[in-house]
Amino acid sequence: MSFALRAHGFRRAVLIQLVLAALGVSVGGMTLPFPSLGGTGTAGLPVPVLTALAGSIVLAGPSAAAWPAARTNGVRSASATLIAVLGLTIGPTALLCGAVALLLPGAAAADHLGVLAWMLALQLAVGTWISARHQAMGPAVYVLLCALLGRSGSVVQPWAWPLADVPSEWALVFGLTALALALACLARFGLHLASTP
Repeated sequence: MSFALRAHGFRRAVLIQLVLAALGVSVGGMTLPFPSLGGTGTAGLPVPVLTALAGSIVLAGPSAAAWPAARTNGVRSASATLIAVLGLTIGPTALLCGAVALLLPGAAAADHLGVLAWMLALQLAVGTWISARHQAMGPAVYVLLCALLGRSGSVVQPWAWPLADVPSEWALVFGLTALALALACLARFGLHLASTP
């Protein structure tokens, strides 16, 4: 596990995750303009959605690189090692968001963490069921669809929930539940086609 942390860029990913979390929490109420097909009055993407998207994409390359090139049975389970390394990589971000949520209850810390968990769940689902090499496409396509089609006038579609002003607790529960399911699938099936060029 320590080899995976050193060799595949997970240590750098921890620092990037912390920077993105700090950015998402500090300007969490801000929305960046983005074209929408459902009306222009409320078009835009919240900063926590963008920072969470960037945070999940940062983990895509190291996750695929850390998976064994050939699906050999080593001493340790590749899935367990990858899940542990992902936990160690996201752990400091979760601690930062938890501390900010306790100290500043109005901050978007739980929002960022919930959306990050949701994006990572989408990414791992794509990596498990479609292709580990293209797993970053899952959250990227989802955010693009949310931006383009997630709003109908001023109403956010239920499937585009990160764009809505949902309570932080709901975002956290929904994101962590999806991540737990994605990790269970990863533990059972592993990354798909990680060794194909």
